[in-house]
Amino acid sequence: MTVLHTESSSGWGGQEIRILNEALGMRKKGYEIIFAVAKGGGLVREARKEGFTVYEVSFKRYALPLTFLKLLQIIKKHDVEIINTHSSLDAWTGGFASRFSGKKVVRTRHLSTAIKKGLNSRLLYNYLADFVVTTSSSIIPAICSQSNLSPFAIKCIPTGVQPSKVTFTYEDVLAFRNSLGLKLDDILIGTACFVRSWKGIDDLMQAALLLKDMKNVKWVVVGGGACGEIYRKSCFSWVK
Repeated sequence: MTVLHTESSSGWGGQEIRILNEALGMRKKGYEIIFAVAKGGGLVREARKEGFTVYEVSFKRYALPLTFLKLLQIIKKHDVEIINTHSSLDAWTGGFASRFSGKKVVRTRHLSTAIKKGLNSRLLYNYLADFVVTTSSSIIPAICSQSNLSPFAIKCIPTGVQPSKVTFTYEDVLAFRNSLGLKLDDILIGTACFVRSWKGIDDLMQAALLLKDMKNVKWVVVGGGACGEIYRKSCFSWVK
């Protein structure tokens, strides 16, 4: 069986890492995995590094008609049986390409943020999807009610971790704290993520501002992304 993953996000964060790890796992089970992802996206380099066939396509709105035709060509060329869509623009384009070619669609929703009500929900999570996967159970009731989706057609599959890659020693912790210039009695509070505006970074920064007189409490945000530089400048404006 051949599975085509579509991804219009150009970043390289938890979402893209999960997609790649799932693809690696599916390949071990004998599935053929193809990618159609945004040009220059972080997933392009990493997926090719793992030996996957990767098509770079444009998910700019003006280019979507051509991307739709390109997806039809990929589906036909590789005899794709399932299309797994991941973000909004590729869910629309990949969804319609799958319906036009008579293929099944799995729509993975990686966010727990609210979805648009009305026709948008019914199309994306019902008509353009045969099955929906979420990474958080909290979003399931909203998707079912807004899209009229059967609860049997949606499932939460939390993002897994590889314990061997997240183990650490006391020396590792000490080295990390030393790299930040922390003292032994300093308390470190922070987050590690692909920095997005909706991930509560503003709340974290506000807390840091309110507690800035507690000199032994230190704050850190680990992660990149388009918003990273904005938050970095905001921090510098009052930390100094």
